[in-house]
Amino acid sequence: MSNTDNGALAPAEFLSSTEPVSLVAVARLRPGFEPEHVHRLVKAAIPAVHAEKGCEQYVVHAELDDPRVFVFYERWSNGSDLLGHLRNPDLREHSDAFFEALDFELRWLLPLSA
Repeated sequence: MSNTDNGALAPAEFLSSTEPVSLVAVARLRPGFEPEHVHRLVKAAIPAVHAEKGCEQYVVHAELDDPRVFVFYERWSNGSDLLGHLRNPDLREHSDAFFEALDFELRWLLPLSA
């Protein structure tokens, strides 16, 4: 993971947000893995993630011009709910499988106030 301080799961100001938070992850398939492997991982993970407290949106897209690139978009009700997701032991198998197959670049997104 990137864009975090001191090895944290996510930036502190992100996790302390009481407003909805989002993240975008652009992931590239590692050598030795095929896109279909990620498709299977996504299909297995989505129902479990959608059932989590505070999950407003969790979608994964395959890039049109390069099927080895995937874009994850997540929106959570607040930073605490995202932290619960990141620490959820029931999702450890899914998470480990994603990080084994993909190199991630993360973008942490906070809403702008009007």
